[in-house]
Amino acid sequence: GASAGDWARRLLSTLPERERDVVTCREVLDMDVATTAAALDISLVAVRVAHHRALKRLRTRMEHDPVG
Repeated sequence: GASAGDWARRLLSTLPERERDVVTCREVLDMDVATTAAALDISLVAVRVAHHRALKRLRTRMEHDPVG
């Protein structure tokens, strides 16, 4: 069967590119908001908004596609 890592990658792949990049920086690479903003050349507000939207989207998807 698919591993949890495969499941997480599949979920991340469903996000719009900006949201996926922000989640990868913030959650996978453990960057703070300022570092993420600098790395992606976007504003602090854009990082916060994209992160919030991505987590909301991921929560919804996880409810419909649980692990296992």
